[in-house]
Amino acid sequence: MTRFACLLGFTLCAFPADAQMSPASRSTEATVGVHRLDIRDGRVYHDGTPLPAGAIPADLDIDGVSMSFEYSGPVAPAIGLNGQLYTLEGNRLVPLDEAEMDRQAFGFAKPEPLGQSAAQQAEQAYLQELSERDRALYERLLREREMEGEALRLAQQIRQNPDAASLRAQLREKLDAMFELKQENRREEIRQVEDVLEALRQQLRKREALREQVIQHRMRELTDQ
Repeated sequence: MTRFACLLGFTLCAFPADAQMSPASRSTEATVGVHRLDIRDGRVYHDGTPLPAGAIPADLDIDGVSMSFEYSGPVAPAIGLNGQLYTLEGNRLVPLDEAEMDRQAFGFAKPEPLGQSAAQQAEQAYLQELSERDRALYERLLREREMEGEALRLAQQIRQNPDAASLRAQLREKLDAMFELKQENRREEIRQVEDVLEALRQQLRKREALREQVIQHRMRELTDQ
């Protein structure tokens, strides 16, 4: 289990994303060192200022996510997104590893989804169907996702320790393994699509061969004769 350090004496509050703050409230927050992290409209804001372009991991989808979170003192935000914890590092949102959590106190925030996008719904439906039809491919796709998370955590450790040659070697090995797994998965998915296309072609050829019967049958249906 991931451990969270708790710091007594500090209050961490989550507010609705559309909550408005008066200028006096903002002034008071600045005085006592209270900070605010917001996610809305596909953007991340810190103290009301949007994070710059490229400050969010490219593979992190925050569309349809809404959150507003306050923290203060030595407490840093730990945000759960897509099964991975993230925190602020300067003006960047970066993956949070357990080693870092042992050195600093974090407050946990879990954003509320506003609703899945059509692409997310389609992917979820595909995985659900695949889990029943092809368990082996389903498990390899889950492993692909796990390896993505492992690579992100290694990259975060490298950013904190740029001279760690062993970590770079681990990341390179992980990326090599990920490439092979993704290629295998894509090949299998293409093969399955080709099987479906061939079945459709066969149906089309059979229908063409039965052209006159199909037309006559439809005529009888339409004319009740």
